[in-house]
Amino acid sequence: SLITVILVLKIAVKLEHTYEQARTLAFLTLILSNIGLILTNRNWSKTIIGSVKDKNKALPWVIGGAFLALILIINIPFLQHIFHFAPVHLQDVLISLIAGISSVLWFDILKIISRKKNVDLLKNK
Repeated sequence: SLITVILVLKIAVKLEHTYEQARTLAFLTLILSNIGLILTNRNWSKTIIGSVKDKNKALPWVIGGAFLALILIINIPFLQHIFHFAPVHLQDVLISLIAGISSVLWFDILKIISRKKNVDLLKNK
């Protein structure tokens, strides 16, 4: 997640965003990455999509609360001021979303590879 946030900051600088916009994108990427980590670590044998199907009463509240907080912090001027954030464009939000997903995607790929190796090992016994 740290490397992903640093990359997003570099992209923001390259796009000539203000310091506050870059901070906003970094925060957004960090929160989206953390949500991804929560989802991918719920089940070590299933991918994110598979683990979301598992029932968990708290999960919608945690994810919903995180998204609600993000929306409020990024869009309400008073909260923007507290966090030293600035409004960002939809393109910037998409950059953060793609970065956040990418930061945990490798782990799901590792799960798939590991599961395939385990199946192959069982077949060879």
